[in-house]
Amino acid sequence: MKKNRKRAGAYLSVTLVLTLIATVLRSVALVKHYNPQTGYFSEKTLIAIANWIVAAAAVFAVTYIFSKDRKRKFVATYRDATTYIPAALVAVAVLFLGVDLISELLKPFAHSSVIITATNLIAIALAVFCAVSFIVCCLLTERRNVTRASLQICATLFFAVYAAYVYFENPYPLNAPNKIVDISAYLAATVFILYETRISLGRDIWHMYTAFGLLTVITCAYSSIPSLITYFAEGVAVSRSVAESVLTLTLFLFAAFRLIRSLYLFEEAEAKTVSIIKADEAKMQSKAHAAEQARIDEADPSEESEEENANYTIELGEAEK
Repeated sequence: MKKNRKRAGAYLSVTLVLTLIATVLRSVALVKHYNPQTGYFSEKTLIAIANWIVAAAAVFAVTYIFSKDRKRKFVATYRDATTYIPAALVAVAVLFLGVDLISELLKPFAHSSVIITATNLIAIALAVFCAVSFIVCCLLTERRNVTRASLQICATLFFAVYAAYVYFENPYPLNAPNKIVDISAYLAATVFILYETRISLGRDIWHMYTAFGLLTVITCAYSSIPSLITYFAEGVAVSRSVAESVLTLTLFLFAAFRLIRSLYLFEEAEAKTVSIIKADEAKMQSKAHAAEQARIDEADPSEESEEENANYTIELGEAEK
């Protein structure tokens, strides 16, 4: 387990360093070279370097799927500040985003399509359950809880629907860099919360959980921090809304702290007494099997066959008489 902690910690450290570098470069590129009218950059060198660095970090994170000791199980916990503080921040941010979606819905939408309106309504409905799911993470601290898992499924659906809403509603072109980054962040968060749901159901897959947690850290930090810096420095919103950027930032914090906490989880193992009882039972079964086999081997099959032949001879002789 110690080796596994070192490996996961090394992955998280490298990921954070690469994400920090890429985030700084994207922030500078947004402040200096971003054109809010077109959604593109006038000078692409700096943003291209940032994109390549974050792509390398994402590929590096995915390689954790193939790490050793993938079958190890750990005892998850929801009982400390590394979970309930980030979870509470996400819950509040989701509620603010829900209010923002309602305000968008109440605006004149003469140019809005049916798909945009439908995804907006679905996202508003799911936002309530999503916020409740993160509040429940603060209140229901059992390792396995079906209620928490059910609400986390709603949170997963919310992030997926909101990613679709950003895709359809964002006025910039489909291949606009900021739009792609924001959608990637919410898709990564969708999968990460899905693996959080598996933990609540007792079906955790830790190497996949860690890999997609790292992806969530990378994409959410790369999306939210430069967007908020640009908004407060230049007054320009590069994402769909400030409420979205705040939610993305809280998702980054939630994933990062959950991964940090996972580095110090205990490995799931049987109690020592149970292991001793199972070992003794296995020895007793082995001895019983050996005694039975010895009893069978002691029997002489040739004598049994001679007795059977004699019986047949007597029967035939009697038949002839």
